[in-house]
Amino acid sequence: MKTQFKHSSPALLVLSFLSGFLGGIATGSAYHLELTLQQEAAVLAQVNSEDSQSEAAVLAQIGGEDSQGESIVTPEPSVAQVLEAVPEVVPPEAPLPQGVEPRRIYIPAIQVDATVIDLGLNSDGTLQVPQNFAETGWWIGGARPGAQGAAVIVGHFDSHTGPAIFYRLRDLQPGDEVQVLDAAGQVVKFEVEHTRQVNKNAFPRDDVYGKTEHPTLRLITCGGPFNHRQSQYRDNLIVFASRIDG
Repeated sequence: MKTQFKHSSPALLVLSFLSGFLGGIATGSAYHLELTLQQEAAVLAQVNSEDSQSEAAVLAQIGGEDSQGESIVTPEPSVAQVLEAVPEVVPPEAPLPQGVEPRRIYIPAIQVDATVIDLGLNSDGTLQVPQNFAETGWWIGGARPGAQGAAVIVGHFDSHTGPAIFYRLRDLQPGDEVQVLDAAGQVVKFEVEHTRQVNKNAFPRDDVYGKTEHPTLRLITCGGPFNHRQSQYRDNLIVFASRIDG
């Protein structure tokens, strides 16, 4: 995280400016010291020039004493003039919604480049799965990828005809990169931290769906031995990743 400097509001800038101005009127010292230095510099510059004006004329322009020793006072700015001098402060644009609405996932290490669809829950409370074995699905009840929290994307391990989109998910190693993109091509990147294979009866719901202090991603597919009686794999393979900059 980088430390950021926040823009001050116009009201705060005006108050800050006015407090210094009014304090200068009360003491008189800071304002007149600055004016005296300006006077000396201007007088020297113009009196020494080839087409110099008289010292009295110069002082008459910048304030000071004329040749007869009488004071020439430069009026101090009014409150209205101070307000006019305050530059307009344009507030920064409102930040974009955190994260992206995922429409594509790209995992170079295992050559995955796939569509991401939205997934909800089945009537029994279980997570839906993509009908297309070449697609992945994002659980819309979780975080958006790149936002604070856990974003969950699932995909099939295989199909009746061969490997499916997340067949090689088990080959991912710590440090491998996962990219998630929205429809406009905006991308958020994640780095694999570790993988875990668990029995479906002991699925770590809190670790997968629970709140996190920073943006995270969980990729899920099937794993372990195939149970022919139930026509499903015994385990789930879970990849844990965290967002990275760049």
